[in-house]
Amino acid sequence: MRKTTSPVLSIQKTIDAFPDGTIFDIDDCLTICPYTVTEITMKDRSAYLREWRQIYSVWHAINSNNLTKTSNEVEQDHSTIIHSLVVVRQAIEIPKSNKSMHAKIMEILAIKPMVNEYKKSLCICTNEIISMVQLENLIQSRL
Repeated sequence: MRKTTSPVLSIQKTIDAFPDGTIFDIDDCLTICPYTVTEITMKDRSAYLREWRQIYSVWHAINSNNLTKTSNEVEQDHSTIIHSLVVVRQAIEIPKSNKSMHAKIMEILAIKPMVNEYKKSLCICTNEIISMVQLENLIQSRL
């Protein structure tokens, strides 16, 4: 007898494999991916494109929490999407199982901290500029 897993459970198991607080931003995925969505969804079995399709499928499935929407988006059937969830989860849990995919995923995950640091720096600079303008206005009013 074949063991079946609910699609929602497969999605949750994949989410659980990632570090706590991971944000699955589809834009981050597409920023790192060298292909467009159109190219990702093409019927091409090359290993490099297949890995990106699997990663994109997982990000889409996690964001939509709906395998039907994801399978329509990437033009694959449900079982292929579930297989992508398993492959990506394995790449996170056992990096040696798929070094290439693991590296791609780590590159995507590295975007958020960089963006957050940039935003913090921008906020600090903005506050400093505001303070300097206020100081200049104060000095001008005293003259």
